[in-house]
Amino acid sequence: MSKTFFSSKPVFGIPLSRIDRENGILYGVTISQLGPAKSHGGNIDRIFLAQIVEQASKRPQGLKARFGHPNMCTTALGTYLGRFKNYTLHDDNVKADLYLDVTSKSTPGGNLFDYVLDMAEKNPDMLGASIVFEAAEFETDPLAPEAPKLFRLKDLRATDIVDEPAATDGLFSADTLPALATQFLDENPSLAELIFSKPESA
Repeated sequence: MSKTFFSSKPVFGIPLSRIDRENGILYGVTISQLGPAKSHGGNIDRIFLAQIVEQASKRPQGLKARFGHPNMCTTALGTYLGRFKNYTLHDDNVKADLYLDVTSKSTPGGNLFDYVLDMAEKNPDMLGASIVFEAAEFETDPLAPEAPKLFRLKDLRATDIVDEPAATDGLFSADTLPALATQFLDENPSLAELIFSKPESA
């Protein structure tokens, strides 16, 4: 059975704690917060946020960070940024520090190292973070059974940096056919799962 991965709704416009440009470190990046996951019909609650921090603490080397969410229309090759470390739980969100890798200065898409630092300094509202995860199960709120289901974390796969879809001056244009297809599949995970499981029917 194929696995289904979800992405959280990108968090934009929340100030960073600090930017260390010389060493390529973005401190205090908000990577997930309470509320709906991106177009998946489920919500992220405080239990889920705590599960993120718990899983991340078992990976002292950090979790990979990529520029954008790869799927069947976009490969992850050339999008590696570095690693997120030091995940911490706050009132309504989880923060982590992004350690950019020197290899992100020379990717097929250009110098992502400087691009991310420039965007974080000059246009933080146009740059966001989103986790990619596999859900273990879903729960319902006993006080609100009709409310959207609550995600429970099975595997935290990555924390990706994304730029605002409305911004067309990014390194990866949002109006290209692959980008539009990517957005459609991200918003329709059941269709993406069907295509992966039965490619001959696509």
